Amino acid sequence: MKNLKISVINHFINKKGYSSVFLAICLVAFSVSLVTAIWVCRSIVVRSECESYGRVWARAVLSEYDVHLMEDYGIMAYFGGESDVKKKIDSYMNYSLKGKMTARLGGSQSELAGYELGNPENFREAIIKNLPYEAAEMTAQLASGRDIRSDASEDDADEENDGNKKDRIIGNRVVLDTLPSRGRESYYGEEDIKRMSDRIRNLGCADAVRSVITESGAEFVFIEQYFSNHVTKAKGKAGYLENEWEYIICGHPSDKRNFIECRINLIVLREGLNLISLLLDKEKVELIQTVAEVSNLAAPVMLILLPVAWAGLETAFDMRDLYKGKRVPVVKTDKQWKTDLGAVLKSDKFKKEAGSKMSKEEKEAVEENSEEMQEAAGGSHPAADINIPFKDGLNYDEYLLYFMVMMSENERTLRMMDLVQINMKSRYYKDFNMMEYYTGVRYVMEVNGRDYAFEDAYN
Repeated sequence: MKNLKISVINHFINKKGYSSVFLAICLVAFSVSLVTAIWVCRSIVVRSECESYGRVWARAVLSEYDVHLMEDYGIMAYFGGESDVKKKIDSYMNYSLKGKMTARLGGSQSELAGYELGNPENFREAIIKNLPYEAAEMTAQLASGRDIRSDASEDDADEENDGNKKDRIIGNRVVLDTLPSRGRESYYGEEDIKRMSDRIRNLGCADAVRSVITESGAEFVFIEQYFSNHVTKAKGKAGYLENEWEYIICGHPSDKRNFIECRINLIVLREGLNLISLLLDKEKVELIQTVAEVSNLAAPVMLILLPVAWAGLETAFDMRDLYKGKRVPVVKTDKQWKTDLGAVLKSDKFKKEAGSKMSKEEKEAVEENSEEMQEAAGGSHPAADINIPFKDGLNYDEYLLYFMVMMSENERTLRMMDLVQINMKSRYYKDFNMMEYYTGVRYVMEVNGRDYAFEDAYN
């Protein structure tokens, strides 16, 4: 009996010991679970804060865009570099995360390669994003024309006379050497040459110009909106150079040289097209042959000189009209022709050209038959002042747009970038450099041994 009683007592004692041990194990397990849960929650909170803050900080960097660049050209880009972005992100991290939730901050690293505004592709993307437009609106705007300069004149082409204007030249070597277009060895690739050849074959009326411009996107809207040329001016702020379209085409640091070179290009183009128009007109060709035959000995030379001189005289009046903002057809019909052969024979330019190309006997033959030649040519009349409708002619802007369409896309974009940089230097910052401006941000920050990567750009 005594043994039974001892056994029962021992049983209860052992059972009570097991319960205590089990309870202790449960308490330890609960404590560990609680600590783990707290640690996991803290990690989740820290991770959530990092992801939320990281996106906000990326937007904060982008929000510091250059106001002048935005107001003047509608381009959003911020000044800085990788070290500047790193400093900003580190300061944001210390302010928002340091000492909170036991977050261990490992700092940040920024990498901005590919976001430089000085990259032509990024510049094109920036003007597309920040220049909302519709093709129909763009076409209507170009069709309506821009304000004609009151001082537009071809007299500025005279290199020996400054006329009413002084030449603006960019002479600072630092400014020139840091232009986006400098140091680019080759502008043209195989695709560029093929595209230009196709466009030259399709040279035609103003509608064709607008078709090509519409296909080319926002670049031409940007040019029309922000840059001026010798005949028309943009509605925005005046640039350092007056002949900005001419700079895009020619790329010289001299304002006058750009104008002169564009003028020469226009003259060559118009003389060639006028010569084609002339040779396609049977009546004019027959008239030239008749006048040449009257000159007797000089006939072979006259058959060459007369059409060239006639096309040149017609071109002189074309250029006068272009500088007045009028339209000139690409290839002319008989009704669109302004001059006559009699005026050609009387012109000093023709006499000088003929004198240098003819022999003594040929000159004498021309002098002897000058009255008969003039009579055969139909006398001399003032050049006709013809109003060319929009569908049949191009104005100065549209001829220059055609020159720009023929250019390599990169060459055109780089020179647009040159103008933006030159004007920003002139207006606001002497040390403005597009390669120090960025259109996006990319960085990695380390928190609690984990990396968080973020990337954002202007939309």
